[in-house]
Amino acid sequence: MIDVHYTPASLAEAMLEALPIDFQPATIADFSAGEGALLIQAQRKWRNAVIYANDICQNGACKLLKSNPNWVVSCTDFLSKTSHTDTEFSVHKNGIDLILLNPPFSERRRGRFESDWFSKEKWSAGLATTFVFLSLKYLSKNGCMIAIVPDGSLTSMRDKKGWELISSKHVVEVLKENPVNSFKGAAAKTSIIMIKKRTSNDSVNEVTKFNTSKSERKITVLRGNVQMHKVVTIDAGFKLIHTSNLSLGEVLDENAPMVSKGLRVIGPAILFPRVGQASRQKISILREGCEVVLSDCVLAVVCKSSDSANYLKDKILDKWSEFFKLYRGTGAPYITIERASLFLNSLT
Repeated sequence: MIDVHYTPASLAEAMLEALPIDFQPATIADFSAGEGALLIQAQRKWRNAVIYANDICQNGACKLLKSNPNWVVSCTDFLSKTSHTDTEFSVHKNGIDLILLNPPFSERRRGRFESDWFSKEKWSAGLATTFVFLSLKYLSKNGCMIAIVPDGSLTSMRDKKGWELISSKHVVEVLKENPVNSFKGAAAKTSIIMIKKRTSNDSVNEVTKFNTSKSERKITVLRGNVQMHKVVTIDAGFKLIHTSNLSLGEVLDENAPMVSKGLRVIGPAILFPRVGQASRQKISILREGCEVVLSDCVLAVVCKSSDSANYLKDKILDKWSEFFKLYRGTGAPYITIERASLFLNSLT
């Protein structure tokens, strides 16, 4: 056994909430499934999806996984070459729409993993990075991976080559830093990341810079996940904030539509556009205690107090020319979570 830090339900829910609300995967997989917490949450949301589960622990976790009669379960070492040729999931390379992953963190029994059999280029990395790399071989063209990874894997020189190879073909975003006590019996700094395959509109130069001391960052940038053209309004729910609600430095929510789900943010917070023409007036303060849902065109930074929110806003405006340059792209200009995070953390 490598380690046993099963995913708590709260983190599983946070991972699924990060996905666009209209995302409808036909196939879902977890290659280090444990007791199946991630897949259980996913099946509740997408009841008709085909579920692929794998775990190394045949006498423990796999017995629990097999108690789900509709799941396709494999009991194998995912880091072994034979796992990718002789398992139920091995025939689905480039065919899984949603990969959920909480890979092994502890390396007491294994240490770094040499990648001599799955990559033309010789390199080595820790278990978490290796798990992510191998899992991405199964991701479909329009699929998405949501994974929990230790912060150390995102920042260490040991894993640098692995993340460079991943980022050369995929867009990687750090969505959320988890509390240190997220896992029972373990004090681990971890983050939730989202990975998608690059498209023709994604510049290869936009490789996520994981080696810029992410472990030292104090500011976490969150991205909304409600697509405006798919909004279904209700009479009572949460107010949906889009870029059009950001004006004159404030969040104008009086005429905002009401929705039932999406990424919720409670003020005090700073909200600003993710995509479109940025302006100083759209760097807006969400009032303390105000709870809203964000469209996928809005980014947010939750602050400890109203004073800290105003302080951060002033810092952004003081460095406006530098911040404005972070919005770029071949079509509509946009800013990534990583670019925003690097900039904001450089201000503190």
